[in-house]
Amino acid sequence: PCLQPGTCDLDYLRFLDLASDEGEPISLQELRDSITALAAGDVEYQTDPIANEALREVIIEATNLGFLLDGLDERPLTVREVGEQPFGRGTQLDLVLEDPWVGSFQAMLLLPHTDTPHSGVVAHPGHWEEAWEHRDLRHAFELVHAGIAVGILDPRTHEADEVESDVTEAMLLAGHSFMAVRVYESLLLRRVLRAHPDIHPERIGLMGHSGG
Repeated sequence: PCLQPGTCDLDYLRFLDLASDEGEPISLQELRDSITALAAGDVEYQTDPIANEALREVIIEATNLGFLLDGLDERPLTVREVGEQPFGRGTQLDLVLEDPWVGSFQAMLLLPHTDTPHSGVVAHPGHWEEAWEHRDLRHAFELVHAGIAVGILDPRTHEADEVESDVTEAMLLAGHSFMAVRVYESLLLRRVLRAHPDIHPERIGLMGHSGG
């Protein structure tokens, strides 16, 4: 699903340069020690329930997501439609999103041929899945048939391989989290759905499979 095959990690390595002032770097030994502690169960667990808003803040702090959320809706986001085709009782739009932080990535938007406004879903495929595979295997046809619009990310560096491992490690060493970047990309696609005139901006859910 890369825009330039073989270079899936380049935008993420560029992100580390752009966000160098936003993280608190750690040493490789500190990273190894923390992984060893996790593997041994030598960590503090949260056992009491956390209210939704408090949980949101815990996740933002733990993943260093806050600086990406600041100004999210005002930040430039270029969306290009690069293809269109029928899909079940709807239409598939092939998109390329371009963002200042994470560069360019692909997605698809499935729009039902039913009365508007549609509810919507942002979908994140699992490891080794491209957007079209997630579309065909994870109920997109049924959702569109039910009148629900579906936006599906086409993830980069998502093969559970050495490249993804290297990017994940580089993010952690720089004081960032690859998970935060994945969340951010999902929120960018949510922006696309919220801005579409046929989709209700406050009726958008999230679904994922495995690594998604």
